[in-house]
Amino acid sequence: MPNTADELLKINRVSEDNLQDYLRTEVPQDTMQAFFGRHAADIEQYTVANKKDNKRGDSLIIFLPGLTGSLLEDVGSQSEVLWINPLAFLSGHLNHLDMTADGASDVTPGVRVEATKPIWIVYAKLVLALQQRYEIYSFPYDWRRTPGYSALKLKEFIDERLAGSPRKQVTLVGHSMGGLVILDYLAGDQTKAHAAKAVKRAITLGTPFRGALETLIMLAKGDDPQMQIARKLNRANDPSRMLRSFPSMYSLLPAPKDLYPDWNPIPDLDIWDPQTWAAANIPISAAHLAAAKAHHQMIAAADPQTPIYNVIGAYYPTPVQLLGKMFSAIPKYIRMA
Repeated sequence: MPNTADELLKINRVSEDNLQDYLRTEVPQDTMQAFFGRHAADIEQYTVANKKDNKRGDSLIIFLPGLTGSLLEDVGSQSEVLWINPLAFLSGHLNHLDMTADGASDVTPGVRVEATKPIWIVYAKLVLALQQRYEIYSFPYDWRRTPGYSALKLKEFIDERLAGSPRKQVTLVGHSMGGLVILDYLAGDQTKAHAAKAVKRAITLGTPFRGALETLIMLAKGDDPQMQIARKLNRANDPSRMLRSFPSMYSLLPAPKDLYPDWNPIPDLDIWDPQTWAAANIPISAAHLAAAKAHHQMIAAADPQTPIYNVIGAYYPTPVQLLGKMFSAIPKYIRMA
């Protein structure tokens, strides 16, 4: 069965403009099935459909992937795809993604990481479907960094795309963390005036505006399945150290209790006190933690005037509360219907 790292990289490195043609002409059916599973048949239909010359809609669409949803490449001395690339994991290069203590740059000498494309094995179906009738561009971003940092980059990207389009405004569509980037852009001091003119509407898909309990578990234990695969491929890979160096991970922690009415997802722990982590011997960044708390406070007070449509998760169990006095506490789940 075709499941090699080489084939994975070939698909993910295709440009957005060439995605439809590449999947139609270069990818065998068994490879499509291997990488896209039950979505393979739908994607194959989109690859042979004719794109409409007269695009619909009152605005061009800009799509933002979620956390881990953009390809991260070292464009520095080694020129290597770092995320997601099993060959890099096998070589023990996972921690080339580590960031400096201030979260402003890459810690490994010679490494310079940039986000280059959405990860197509996750987002090809959505993008191809929208390409049939709408003018759409994807905005890959460095998901290691804060939503505020990416919001500034989004502002520049919007200007570039509108300059070459007959449309005067954009519709922003963000999956997961992409929705947080959108909100930062709509509400941030350096971008909100720009957004008020440029954005027609925003649509978020499963965005954790109040944070996610999974993030707490990942920072505490580092047991995300994707990360543990990297650890198994080479013991030099240290997923926990990497994750704790990312400012974005702290931004996704559950919002402080009482920031919203009846909001207290972790009643037995104060995760916003660095001493809570120190007592459990978990070496997190107090600076990133403080910045993330301020970010949650900004989000809670934000009042963007742009129409925002939020699509929440459905039909799968969602952790909503962490019960217990230690980081080994048990999540309480509900099933969204």
